[in-house]
Amino acid sequence: EEAEAGVMQISPYPTSNTVQMKRASARRVGSTYAFDFLGLMEVGLIQQWAKHPQMQMPASESLFEAKELVMGADGELQTQSRPVGSNKIGMLAWTTKMRTPEYPNGREVILIANDVTVQSGSFGVDEDQFFFKASEYARERGLPRLYISCNSGARIGLVESLKPMFKVAFTDPKNPGQGFKYLYLTEEDYNSVPKGSVQATKTTDPDGKTIYAIDCIVGENHGIGVENLR
Repeated sequence: EEAEAGVMQISPYPTSNTVQMKRASARRVGSTYAFDFLGLMEVGLIQQWAKHPQMQMPASESLFEAKELVMGADGELQTQSRPVGSNKIGMLAWTTKMRTPEYPNGREVILIANDVTVQSGSFGVDEDQFFFKASEYARERGLPRLYISCNSGARIGLVESLKPMFKVAFTDPKNPGQGFKYLYLTEEDYNSVPKGSVQATKTTDPDGKTIYAIDCIVGENHGIGVENLR
């Protein structure tokens, strides 16, 4: 009926799910989504077995096994089954069992990878602690540890709520190219931010108004500053 009436009805494209969006995000920076490395490793195992036609390759369901390691409230890692992409930090780990022609009964390996879709895979305090615990997990069990690295280094973040408040005290307001003396907050803005989140020196502007020259920004959230450089 719609065609006869000259009306073209187009069904909307299905929306991307979480995994598809994360895959696209990883591809944009020239990388691979961390969870997809598991599938790539299984493909690699199949290719290795193909080089040994005289040997019987294990059943596909037992060729490569992986269980995600998740940090509990006690700070310790434990295997857990959860939806792909549920992680809130940019670091992942799995305990895997690979059946290779050299180890047909299986060899356990701890796999660690950056998740480049979480804040560009940058290292913060939580990622550093997780990496340490995953490495410790491997050492305590005498297992090989494989680390797939794709990160942007230490995470240095910004306090987004302060960005609209910054003011610049230029050396010469008519010629900004000569540089500036400091960044500052107005008295009203300084009093509106949580106490202790900004350390500043009280001073006055050329018009005699009270302003606060910023010495350092502490912020409210842990894990966005120099603590990530430890």
